[in-house]
Amino acid sequence: LKDVGLDSYNNGWGRKTQKVVRKRKINIIFYNELISKILAKYPTPDNIIPLLIFKGVSVTRKVENSELSHLKIRDYKNGCLTVHGQYGDRKIKFTPKEKEYMDRAISNLRITGGQLDNSKNKIAVTDDSYIMLPKRIITTPIPPLSKWVIDKRLSEIATEIYGDKTYLNKESIYTSGQLDYINNWLMDRYGTPDVDDLQAVEKAIFSLFKAFGMYSQEDIELGEKQMDDFWHDRKDKEQGKVYKATKRITALRIQLMNKINQ
Repeated sequence: LKDVGLDSYNNGWGRKTQKVVRKRKINIIFYNELISKILAKYPTPDNIIPLLIFKGVSVTRKVENSELSHLKIRDYKNGCLTVHGQYGDRKIKFTPKEKEYMDRAISNLRITGGQLDNSKNKIAVTDDSYIMLPKRIITTPIPPLSKWVIDKRLSEIATEIYGDKTYLNKESIYTSGQLDYINNWLMDRYGTPDVDDLQAVEKAIFSLFKAFGMYSQEDIELGEKQMDDFWHDRKDKEQGKVYKATKRITALRIQLMNKINQ
């Protein structure tokens, strides 16, 4: 498969739709590329940032809502990560290869004390420490990393791997992970991701909403009802956010799949 670039002011795949003034290019990162080009070639522990976002861990403007910023070492155990999201806890399971990189990152944190610049100001990394630590410890207790720091680290990875600091933005990684999840869901059930049945694709998208913790159970159930009404010509006057997101994602996926298959 080849890389796909998509210009979009609102990719429709995010946790919450936000008004964006300038267009941002969505570069599709394929799973094999994530493993062999990013995880394998960029130093730990920063190389797991794209992996975690790809697997559905969110990064938000408000640090208090950013799942990635609040992950702690105690949340990861035996290849499984517990994410404490806005709509409750959820589990993310890692493949054996992904687990290798996660284990290596955690081990590195314990050895270096979180200090990536080799400074003498190290800390004792415990199970209660954040997985994402600042490169230099200035104050204690250590605050969770902001979106801006995470963006900067992604820019550094993108510059090193692609020679373009804007290539590996969190929107591209998150969108790529969502597309990968949907295609794998379809592959498991139909033997191929190229499924023409839009109802099947929408079922995959609702599974995605739950796996990525994007909406509350109440909102998802309402969206499923509205989607069922749509297919049976029982259209409600109002269309909820989950219903609208499903339609946007379906349209975007078709656009992306067409580009991939060109």
